[in-house]
Amino acid sequence: MKKSLLFLALLLTGGMSAMAYDFEVDGLCYTKIPCGELICTSYQVTLSPNPYGYRGDIVVPAMVHYDGVDYEVLRIGANAFEGCTELTSVTVQDGYLAMVAFNAFKNCPQLRKVDLPASLNVLDDNLFTNSPLLDTIVLRGSTPPTPAFINPFDGLNDHAVILVRCGCRETYQSNPTYVGLTIVDDCNSPLAIEVPDAQKRGLRAWPNPAVERVTVEAASPVSLFDLSGRELSRQNPTDGQANINLQGLLPGVYLLRSGAETLRLVVR
Repeated sequence: MKKSLLFLALLLTGGMSAMAYDFEVDGLCYTKIPCGELICTSYQVTLSPNPYGYRGDIVVPAMVHYDGVDYEVLRIGANAFEGCTELTSVTVQDGYLAMVAFNAFKNCPQLRKVDLPASLNVLDDNLFTNSPLLDTIVLRGSTPPTPAFINPFDGLNDHAVILVRCGCRETYQSNPTYVGLTIVDDCNSPLAIEVPDAQKRGLRAWPNPAVERVTVEAASPVSLFDLSGRELSRQNPTDGQANINLQGLLPGVYLLRSGAETLRLVVR
């Protein structure tokens, strides 16, 4: 128990310095994690904020090599990506990541996807607050990550979807931290995984969220799916647009698909 508490304390305190870091590799900044009372069998680091910000699609490696030493990336540090106005996605490779510290993805106006590995154990507070375009959070672990203190999803926008491994949806839905969130498993991965790239290619829908009707800009027939993958309607566009009737649908998250492109639609 003592070791577990010490490990969590090291995780929490290691990300407190907003802009301090020890070294930089491939544009990513890292802070070394001291061993404390633990026996060092490996070297570990926290991904830290970059004074110049992060932009575009970021891939965080499981291990980083610097000055002759291999470091395991154990944590996404506090405020690591906060306020990065040009950040569009963050993917952490599977390996050693144990925790995402507070405010990590806060105030990112262009962020659309966060993909976190199966090794993740702990999610800290206010991770996704005021990131309005975020629509996909991938959690690859079969066991839901636990909150460090309060609910890490407080402040998450109402159209974001939590994508989990096939067969894990009920496990997440039964966890109190995840109650009220839209949980989708990747059993129907062609509908779920293509969303961020599709949005970049230009499939558009407005208004979104929508109430009774939605206009979709597309070059090929448009299908409307629910989150189970069931096709609800299909329409051919006229002059590049399709006008879809949403009356009778329950409020929630749906998927619009045209060709290889997919877009999430919130119905209220």
